[in-house]
Amino acid sequence: MEKHMKSNLITGIALIVFGAVFILGNLDFLELGKIWRFWPFVLVAIGVPKLLQYPSPKEFCEGIWLVFLGLWLYSSNEHLFGIGFTRSWPLILVVAGACMIIKNVLQNANRRTVEESYGQ
Repeated sequence: MEKHMKSNLITGIALIVFGAVFILGNLDFLELGKIWRFWPFVLVAIGVPKLLQYPSPKEFCEGIWLVFLGLWLYSSNEHLFGIGFTRSWPLILVVAGACMIIKNVLQNANRRTVEESYGQ
């Protein structure tokens, strides 16, 4: 539980810092320039460790969401593949459904593993 609280604290602080930087950029107190284009990769950087550590199905799905959201925001901002927000928003529904299925499958697999270990 302590690890989870520490992770939430760090994530919360990071969100506050990034939000403040972007607000200052929008108010022309900071010149973000080309850096602004790459901010969605912060979400990818937060999500990838969640995918690699795979501590629970919930955190694995959170990692999928963060990586997807970061890549989707970047590609929509840059109009990669000829798509923007208005054309690509249904991808959110697809990924949401996929995460629900993946989470359910992983939880059932974990339950079976626990049941088999106690059954033997």
